[in-house]
Amino acid sequence: MSIALDVARDVLDESVLHIGNTTIAAIKKDRAIYTAGLVFLRETDLVTATTEHALAQDAFTLDPTTALTGFIRDMFNRAEIDLSDVRYPIKLVPYDAIQRRTQRPGGMESGRPKLFSFLSDGEMSFDKKADVAYTIRMTHRAPMTTWTYGTGTPGAVTLNLPTEWAEQVIFTGAKYYLLRGAPGFPDAAAAGQEFFAMIEQAKGHRAPLTPAVQDRQTHPGRFPKGNQPERQATR
Repeated sequence: MSIALDVARDVLDESVLHIGNTTIAAIKKDRAIYTAGLVFLRETDLVTATTEHALAQDAFTLDPTTALTGFIRDMFNRAEIDLSDVRYPIKLVPYDAIQRRTQRPGGMESGRPKLFSFLSDGEMSFDKKADVAYTIRMTHRAPMTTWTYGTGTPGAVTLNLPTEWAEQVIFTGAKYYLLRGAPGFPDAAAAGQEFFAMIEQAKGHRAPLTPAVQDRQTHPGRFPKGNQPERQATR
């Protein structure tokens, strides 16, 4: 699941051959490639990663940015407590559901957290104080690869774009962002339209770990009429 930066630059060059002998600086190509990749990953959630976060005993908050630089709430996919031989999901809920549990007589209950809310990008608040130290496994949208724009060793940089979509992202998206500000290239708009249409198509192939997709696949009430899965007879 990747494409090398030198290959991405070549694909981008091929996408704009119609501009003639104009020389485009590598730094401009890289900015366009990064922007297209960032937008594609953000909008499709096709690439996910999992990081581990330590929740100390007696703690009821943690900062996910400590283990994942640049994390924002929009990147969140799912979370679970890892107890080596079993994993318990932790459900994301509105903060008032957490707040009610902190205001109980006698103070906050201790135990294994089951619910949490984001107070900010840097603070997850749980419904219980951890009775022991826990490892929180958080699955999230993978951030776009970063590198020094214009690097002279592009072959050493690997972009984390899905292989089957990578060249199309470059050929349409990077082309769009490279040409959109340049006068005299009216096909920039067409490239942009194709890129954003491709994003909508890619959303249909979204990773099955995405809760919304998982819910749509398993919740009987969400199947189109006439396509509900057969229910086993109860005795």
